[in-house]
Amino acid sequence: MKRSRIFFCLILIVLSVFLLTLSQIIVNLIFITVPKEHSVVFTPIITELLALLLIGLCNHLFFKVSIPWKNWPKGRQWAGLVPIIVVLLGDSTLNPHFSFGFLAISTAILAGLSVGLFEEYIFRGLLIGFLKKYFHSSNRTMILFSGITFGLLHLSNAIGGNGYLTILQVAMATGIGFFFSTLYLMFNSLWLPIIGHAIVDAFDQLAFQSLENTTGTALGTSLLYLVFFSCLSGYLYHKYLTA
Repeated sequence: MKRSRIFFCLILIVLSVFLLTLSQIIVNLIFITVPKEHSVVFTPIITELLALLLIGLCNHLFFKVSIPWKNWPKGRQWAGLVPIIVVLLGDSTLNPHFSFGFLAISTAILAGLSVGLFEEYIFRGLLIGFLKKYFHSSNRTMILFSGITFGLLHLSNAIGGNGYLTILQVAMATGIGFFFSTLYLMFNSLWLPIIGHAIVDAFDQLAFQSLENTTGTALGTSLLYLVFFSCLSGYLYHKYLTA
């Protein structure tokens, strides 16, 4: 049983990278006649959205997992996003160069939402939903598998990138993945992790004009995020998800 769950998580990582790569090829072909200075802004956003449509199609045809899109957070549930201030404050110490023009702000918001939608759909909605539906996994198991798998996805950034910074990014993403998984299970809403994810990525896009692992990553902040969000996830799990 455990091996089957691990195998499924590995499938999701490979599928995510494959769909992103396929989407990037398709979008590049569509924009082949568009000047690079114009297409470079929008191609990453359209790539993520196209990949989201493709993974949604895969879910409809093969996985058949129901994902609670309609459960919009209410009232005090929004307070669950307060801890991401830690990331915003931490990333602010990493020599940011903010750009607040209209295009920069619009691009950051769209980039944050597109990445948040794609990654949270897969690693919270689809992965947790699959483990619950087909393996009847416990909340603790789903949080662990979701967070670790989300972190391992970022190993793909080592291709053509910085291996050391990739490891730091994996550690950071794992801790935040634990936290977003816990929020998702607490409130049965995919929108809280999506919005939280979008805020973090939009902030980094504004601060560093990129979401690559060569920017916005450092040893101290990455370890801080891993420890802080892992402990917070453990606390919330024991307080709200063990009854």
